Order: sequence, then structure tokens, then C-alpha cells
Amino acid sequence: LSNNNYVAYNYVNDYAHILTSEQRQNIDANLSSFDKKTSNQIVVATFNSLNGQSLENFSINLANKWKIGTKKNNSFVVFHFR
Repeated sequence: LSNNNYVAYNYVNDYAHILTSEQRQNIDANLSSFDKKTSNQIVVATFNSLNGQSLENFSINLANKWKIGTKKNNSFVVFHFR
């Protein structure tokens, strides 16, 4: 799979299945609240593999595909865990 196959469902996208449902919901609620208060978006994404891509390229491609950030304030952070 390339990062083109990943879809952002929430602020937490646990494709490596390392978080419990409760952890995902808790983190997602906190990041949603942070976004609403600051207009800065933080997205957590876990993957088992970067599919041969560098972390930098994978992250940039994913951020562009998922449209992280807003038109007004293109400020965001993506956390990757593998």
C-alpha cells in the first residue's frame, strides 16, 4: 500500500492498530478541542510501514492528501509512529 490508500477519518488514524478504542477517542477529543481553540491542527497517524518511502516524503504526501491545516491558518503537525 502507498500512502495514497490511507484515508484520514479523525485526528487519530491508527492504521498500525497500536491504540485502544478508548485511547483513540480520548486523543481525538483532545486534538479536536485544541483545533477549535487555536486553529492549529495536530494529526496522529500510525503505520506498520512507510512502504519504502522516506519519512519526510511519506509525511509531506500524506499531509497534502489529507489537506491537514486550514486555508486561513496552514499550521499543522503530523505525528507518525511505527
